[in-house]
Amino acid sequence: IKTQGICQGNGGGPATWAVVSIVILSAHKKKGHGARFVCPISNLSHHLSSVIFVDDTDLLHINMEADETVEEAHQAIQSSVTNWGNLLIVSGGALKPPKCFFSLISFVWKNGIWAYADNHLHGNFGVKVPLPNEPAADIRHHPVSHSEKTLGAMTSPDGSSEASIALMQEKAQGWVN
Repeated sequence: IKTQGICQGNGGGPATWAVVSIVILSAHKKKGHGARFVCPISNLSHHLSSVIFVDDTDLLHINMEADETVEEAHQAIQSSVTNWGNLLIVSGGALKPPKCFFSLISFVWKNGIWAYADNHLHGNFGVKVPLPNEPAADIRHHPVSHSEKTLGAMTSPDGSSEASIALMQEKAQGWVN
């Protein structure tokens, strides 16, 4: 019989999830993955490993303590995804490639004006997720303007609210009808 975790609805579920997640998060952070923020005024720094809610995880990579090239950031993202995926496999879980995606954010400057680089069009910036007993699988690389529903909200890395507003209008229209 294949183990299915502790089963949905089990009263011990939240505590078990917390214990397993804390171990995985700590191991991931110990490897140096995540976001390193530095306050420009106080120079205080903080390291955030990821943002998780039940089985949804946003892995972050930004290192404000270093001046990374887009290639270095891409390598760090792949390393983070591989590490996280392997930690899940060891704990009995696994990433589901159809639910995974990423955006690689960098900037270009033209006449003193910045814009997002079109990294999603660059064929060398793919990311693979490790899978148990299978070869690693490619995941989708979205432009920073792409909105994806995560944790019930439509979000895009560029901060646009257009998809979120469209989703709310669609829901409101359903209520009106």
